[in-house]
Amino acid sequence: MSLISDVVSWYLYLFGLTFPIYLLFAKLGFTGFKRLTSYVESKTFLHELNPVTKFVILLLLTVVSSQSIWWVGAITGLITLSFFFFLRRLRLVALFSLMQLIGTSWGSAIYASPSVLNLIFGPDQKVLWVFPSYFSIFGVNRDLTEQALIYGFQISMRVWPMFLFSFIILMTTTVTEVIDALSELKAPLALTFALGVAILTIPRIFDVAETAYKIQVMRGEKRVIALFRSIVPTTVFLFRKAVVMGISAETRCFMATKRRTELQDLKFSARDKVALVISIVFASIDLYLVAIGLIPAVPFR
Repeated sequence: MSLISDVVSWYLYLFGLTFPIYLLFAKLGFTGFKRLTSYVESKTFLHELNPVTKFVILLLLTVVSSQSIWWVGAITGLITLSFFFFLRRLRLVALFSLMQLIGTSWGSAIYASPSVLNLIFGPDQKVLWVFPSYFSIFGVNRDLTEQALIYGFQISMRVWPMFLFSFIILMTTTVTEVIDALSELKAPLALTFALGVAILTIPRIFDVAETAYKIQVMRGEKRVIALFRSIVPTTVFLFRKAVVMGISAETRCFMATKRRTELQDLKFSARDKVALVISIVFASIDLYLVAIGLIPAVPFR
């Protein structure tokens, strides 16, 4: 019985870590990840928004989702998800959202603090599974309860809209626009450079990883083995790219001055003003309702 309990416990523990990743690679593949993180050439209203406006909206979404009850994040996420229809990425992002929901919910459930669960749901909780005592070494709460799963789902709904709008920024904003926007917001140059490099490099990483993976498969390796063996050439690519990027930045005297110049000034259109007004009004109403108690705040339901 103890052996069966250990096997089931390890299966449950690893489920939330491996199952979403497996489904993501099985359903999306490297090409899907590249499409998730690459700029989409189009002329939608999302592309025409000032990048500063997008960052401000993301900040407001973060504040609202982190302070409000879970269904506020769920509604905000559904509204944000609908925008991907105009980018022709709705199905792709919906699938990623499902995997993010499973991974975040399960990870939050097994690591949920008992004191927080008691504060939210009270002491009477329905225990679904009891992990062996040595699982506490990993920080796992021994009693997996129904309330912990509910709490994990609520957490996933709060981070969901932030994930979605981050993808919108990646798909509708060029690297140059991101750098100009962060400069306009007076962000540190080191942070600006790091984000710019990340946005530029991530799609290329999936390109290299896909090439390395396909080469391993062509050599007769099984898919799982090929996936692991593609890690080494991808890592080598990252280090080489980092060296080249560092030399390029040094050659161009990056950070020689505290301020950077732009080829064109960022301008706020009427569309930006409308988007900002709607976002600020929505955030203000939500935070006011949270303050007076009409909308429960974190961590309460």
